[in-house]
Amino acid sequence: MACPEIREKEIAWHSQGPLKVMHVILFSRNGLVLDHPVPISTTANGQYYCAVLQDKVRLAACHKQPELLEHGVILLQDNAASHRHHNAHSLLQHWGWQVLARSPYTQYLAPSDYWLFSHVKEHLWDEQFESEDHINSAVTPSLHRLSKDEYRGAVDRLPRGWGKCVDSAGDYPEWKIYV
Repeated sequence: MACPEIREKEIAWHSQGPLKVMHVILFSRNGLVLDHPVPISTTANGQYYCAVLQDKVRLAACHKQPELLEHGVILLQDNAASHRHHNAHSLLQHWGWQVLARSPYTQYLAPSDYWLFSHVKEHLWDEQFESEDHINSAVTPSLHRLSKDEYRGAVDRLPRGWGKCVDSAGDYPEWKIYV
């Protein structure tokens, strides 16, 4: 069963002051499905997240990887308040999408945390950005540079890491060694 992931994550770089951007990213074993930069000064609350799910996420899945919808979607997302919002939960339930339950303290179980964002940061490490728009313009190409095999490998490692965390009752300080 396909296991796409959607995450909202702040990625910060420093120029004259801290510049932060947030992207909604959906990917699966077959590659990047959606990279949606959250507009600057937008509050990413439950209402906004529901709109993005309806207007961006589902449409991107339909157009780029329709097999995700045919085989059933299992969504891995963090525990952000917008992700736990009752309207978002109801919408995903209405679509028949399952949300993979996750403890608030298991950040390294998400491929975006143990793999994706480190690649993005590595690619942009030496860059100096003057605005949030410049950061957004650089993030998307770095996501597209990753191969289908890299996306597949990251998602395929999830069950092994998940098992290690469950077997150790959530005590996972060394689990990154296994991914």
